[in-house]
Amino acid sequence: MAGQLNVAMLGGLCVSVNGKTVFQEPEKLNKPWQILYYLALHADRMVPAGELLNQLWNPGELTDPANVLKNTVYALRRDLNAAGAEESTIVFENGGYRFDQNVQVCVDLNEFLHLCEKAKNAPESERADALLAAHRAFGGFVPETLSSRIWMVAPSIQCRQMYLRISYALFEALWAAQRLEELAEAAQRTHGFEAEDETVLLWHMRALQKLGRDEELARIYGRDARAIERRQGAALSQETETIRRQATGQEDRPAQDIGVVCSDLLQSARQENPPRGAYFCNYEVFKHTYALMARMALRKRQVVGVVLVTLRDGAGHELPRNALEDGMDRLKEAILCTLRKSDVFTRYSKDEFAMLMPMDDAGNAACVCRRLDAALGALAGQRDYSLKYQSAGLALEQ
Repeated sequence: MAGQLNVAMLGGLCVSVNGKTVFQEPEKLNKPWQILYYLALHADRMVPAGELLNQLWNPGELTDPANVLKNTVYALRRDLNAAGAEESTIVFENGGYRFDQNVQVCVDLNEFLHLCEKAKNAPESERADALLAAHRAFGGFVPETLSSRIWMVAPSIQCRQMYLRISYALFEALWAAQRLEELAEAAQRTHGFEAEDETVLLWHMRALQKLGRDEELARIYGRDARAIERRQGAALSQETETIRRQATGQEDRPAQDIGVVCSDLLQSARQENPPRGAYFCNYEVFKHTYALMARMALRKRQVVGVVLVTLRDGAGHELPRNALEDGMDRLKEAILCTLRKSDVFTRYSKDEFAMLMPMDDAGNAACVCRRLDAALGALAGQRDYSLKYQSAGLALEQ
C-alpha cells in the first residue's frame, strides 16, 4: 500500500501523509502545492498535462511548459517523499498525472459534500441528524490563498452555497422537532462563518426567544444587526425587529460614551473572521466610501478604478424578470470572490453593479473584468450569461 494522503482545504490548508503533516497554512501557495490541490479535487481521474498548464500558469508565461511542469511535479514528489510517501504517489501516464490507485486520498471538501448528499436523501425520521452531521463536518470556507485561484473559484462558491442550504434546512428540521438547544448552537456556529446573514440571525433569535434567553438574544442582535443592515443595504425584517422588541421590552438607547462607540466599531470589524471578499454596501455608503478612497489614492499616487457591470443573457439581451434575480445573486457571489477585500461594490440598478477599486493604473480594470467573466462562467452552470463593462479611472486633483 502507498499509504493515506489527507488534504484539508475547509477553514485552512493542510496536507498530511500517513498522519504526518507535511504542509500547513502557507502564506503563499506555490506551484507544487497548487498541483497537489488540483489533483486532489480531481482524484477520480487522470489530469492531462495540458490541463494543468492551462489552469495553473498564464498564457505565454512559460518558454518550456513541458519541462517546467515536469520539474514542478518532481518538487512535489520530493516533499511528499520526505514525509514518508512512496515514490509512486503521483504517477504519469497517457500524457497526464494522477494519484496512484493504491493511495487513499481523503479530501475534506469531498467528505462534506458527500455528507450533504447523504442528508438530502435521508428518510424524514433521520434527516435532522444527517443534516447535523454534514453541518458539523464543515470546517470553514476555503482560504483566500487557494480560493482566489481561478480554477478554485467555482468549487469555493459552490461549497459556501451548499453550506448555507444545509444550514437553513437544518434550522427548519430542528425547529420542527423543537430541538431548540441544538438549533441555537447550530445558528451560533453558522454565525462564525456567515456573520452578516439575516436568516442565520433570525433563526438564532427564534430559538433563544423560545428558550427564554432574552439577554443573550438582545446581545446577539446588538452584535449583528447594524453590520447586516450595511451589508444587505436595507433594514432588517419586521419579524427580526419584533422578536428583539419583545425580548428587550424597550427601544434601543442612544450611545452615551466613547466605550459604546468603540464597542460598536470593534464588533463591526469582527463580523467576519476573516472578512470574505469585497465590501458590499448600499449606494449612499458607496458614494461616501469613494470620497475616502479617493483621498487615500491621492496620497499613494493611485487612481480609483470605477467599473459598472451589466448582466445580460448570452446573446447580450436583457434577462427576463424571472431569471434576473437569480443571475444577479450569482454575479454578486462572483464579485465577492473576484475583488479584493479592500474593494467596494453596490447594486446600482436592477441589472447592474458598480465597483470601486484603488489601483496604480486604470488599465488594471481589464484584468479584473476577465477574472469576473471566468468566475461567473464557473457559477453559471447551464445558464448562459454575458457581462457588459464600462470603466473609468478617477483621481482627485491636488
